[in-house]
Amino acid sequence: AHELEWAGPFLIGPAAFVVIGSGIWIALIEDWVAFSDTWIWLSLVLVGVSMVLGVAYFGPEGRRIGSIVDQRGPDDAEFRQRMSRLLLIGRFDLVILAVVLWLMVFKPG
Repeated sequence: AHELEWAGPFLIGPAAFVVIGSGIWIALIEDWVAFSDTWIWLSLVLVGVSMVLGVAYFGPEGRRIGSIVDQRGPDDAEFRQRMSRLLLIGRFDLVILAVVLWLMVFKPG
C-alpha cells in the first residue's frame, strides 16, 4: 500500500550516517578544519536535530497518517490536520537543512 516505506530505514538513514561520518573523517584528517569551528559544530547539531525529527516524528507520524488514510480516506478531518502539521514541520526541517548547506558553503566563524 505504501510504496516508499523502505526509503527512510534503508536509504535516507544510512545516507545521513555516511554524510556525517565522511564529514567527521575529513575534520579528523585535514588541518584546515577543526571541530571547534563554528560552522562544523553548528552543522553537526543541526543535522542531529534533523535526524531526531526523522526518527522520532516523521517516521511514526507518517505511519499513523498512512493508517488513518487507509481506514478513513483522504477526506478525514484528522488526516488533514495531521498532514498539515507534518508539512509544517517538514518545512522547518527543510530550513534546517538549508542552513546546514549555507554553513557548509560559506563556513562562517
